[in-house]
Amino acid sequence: AVADDWTRAFTEPDQPALDTETTSPAGQLIDAQVAEIEAKNAELLFLSNQFNPRVAEGRWQDALGHIYFLERKLDEPTVVTCQLTGLNGTVIPYGALVQSGTGHTLICNRSVTIESDGKGGGAAETTFRVSENGPIEIPAHSVRSIVTTIPGWDTVDNAAAGAVGRDRETRSEFETRRAASV
Repeated sequence: AVADDWTRAFTEPDQPALDTETTSPAGQLIDAQVAEIEAKNAELLFLSNQFNPRVAEGRWQDALGHIYFLERKLDEPTVVTCQLTGLNGTVIPYGALVQSGTGHTLICNRSVTIESDGKGGGAAETTFRVSENGPIEIPAHSVRSIVTTIPGWDTVDNAAAGAVGRDRETRSEFETRRAASV
């Protein structure tokens, strides 16, 4: 159809017909125009499908979820409660780093001060989060290495396993939850 339009547009009396073979210059321009039309049609088809909750994805699926007051569950890190020991009055700042025996780096979630335990030393308890989001297992007693050196901070340990994080909710998980909500 595009080639026919070009042929009609460039037809002159007493002149040869326009060469629309793919190897000719006009044929190459026609092929490029057809490719643009197909790309536009594919984009329109994609956009129209994004109003269908069964096939919507990304921000389109998120928008459909908002109609039902649903938010996609984001990825979260594993969180571990750790016991710290050291010199009374030592401040462990937000962002201090420790490491697990499995090689994962953990970040201190809030600043904490080591307070006297009545035996000449001190202790504190705070939470650390794994630096990467996702379902990362941190077993009990595996957080033992202090990465951020702070004078007065002697040990770190986690008596219990961490609360395992999660990956971002997938398209199918979100759609299943949306469908169940209606």
